[in-house]
Order: sequence, then C-alpha cells, then structure tokens
Amino acid sequence: MIPVMQSVTGTRGDCFSACLASLFELPLSDVPNFFDLAGDDDAKWWAAVRDWLRPRGFGVMFLSLSDPAHLALFEGWQIVCGKSSRGLDHATIWRDGKMV
Repeated sequence: MIPVMQSVTGTRGDCFSACLASLFELPLSDVPNFFDLAGDDDAKWWAAVRDWLRPRGFGVMFLSLSDPAHLALFEGWQIVCGKSSRGLDHATIWRDGKMV
C-alpha cells in the first residue's frame, strides 16, 4: 500500500478513489472520481466502483457496523467510510482495526 492523498474535497470529493489508488499502488489519475461516472445516485456510484474493480479481479462488499470496535474483527487492508469531523462522508484506509 502506498498512501495517495485525495485531490478533490467536499461532497463530491475523491477520497474513495484515493483509497483505491493507495491499495492498488496507482497514481490517483488512474482511478476515476466515481461521482463523475455516476453522480449522486448511490446505486450507480457503487456499480461504477464494481465495474472498475471487476477487470482487476476484485469486488466490493458494503458492511454497516454500529460499533467501530468491530473493525478489529477484520484482518488486512480495508476502506472504511464514515462522517468526518466536518460532517461529510469520508473514506480512509484501515488495517487490522486501525486507521493508517
């Protein structure tokens, strides 16, 4: 994993794309901002993510956890999404229950 920082912030930011770029060790420019592909439609957004991952041999699983301590149940790299301190949805990279 090579950390890649997002380049677009706000409600249509590219933090999730930066997480994928980090995990795949790609430049951010090689990963689309999925809002550009799907807009604000959640179903289309996740479909665009799946379509990007599929040819790379990966998929995505969405889990909703009520207690952040449950993240420690998962080993390895994860993209974890939640509310940032600014109140916006934000994605970050975690490993073995801790944000990295």
